[in-house]
Amino acid sequence: MICEDKNYDYCTFHIHDVSFFILYDLLKIDNIKAYFIPKEVGVDSIKEMLPQLKKILNSKRLILLGDLNYEDLDIILDNLPYNGLYLSIISDSVMKAKQLMDYIKNKSSKSNR
Repeated sequence: MICEDKNYDYCTFHIHDVSFFILYDLLKIDNIKAYFIPKEVGVDSIKEMLPQLKKILNSKRLILLGDLNYEDLDIILDNLPYNGLYLSIISDSVMKAKQLMDYIKNKSSKSNR
C-alpha cells in the first residue's frame, strides 16, 4: 500500500498530469503530505492543470517542477495559494534562473497573500 511505512512521518507522491484521474483517490491518503508534479515540455500547460493544482493545495503541499516561463509564473502566482507551494524551476542558465527568481520575489511581494 502507498505510504504505509511507519518509519517515515510523511511521504511525497510523484504524479504526472496523465494520471490526474486517480488524484482524488490519492488525496484521501492521509500520509501523503505533498505531491510532486512535473510540467513536461510540450505535453501540458499550467493553465490546464490549475483545477488539480488548486485541489492539491486545498489540503496538501505541492512541488511543481519544470522549465517555467513568465506566463507560467503569472498563472501560478495569480491563481494558486502560496502556502504549501514550492517551485522547482529548471533553467538553461544561471542568469535566467536569477531573473525568474527576481520576478517571483517581486510579484509575490506585491501580493496580498
